[in-house]
Amino acid sequence: MKRAPRRLEIEPEDFDSIFLWRVFWKLLKQENPFRFLLKILLVGLSLAALIFFLALVGEIIGA
Repeated sequence: MKRAPRRLEIEPEDFDSIFLWRVFWKLLKQENPFRFLLKILLVGLSLAALIFFLALVGEIIGA
């Protein structure tokens, strides 16, 4: 009995999953988990810096 081949390519229907869990799961399987977590941390820190910058600019403009 043959096993079905695993498809690790990210496809458009994977983006339909709630919170993009299928995309993250496939990315995690494709890469080293430590490297994947570092990328997620980098994206999170970038978003936090962007939000901080926009709030700072808003305060400067509002003053």
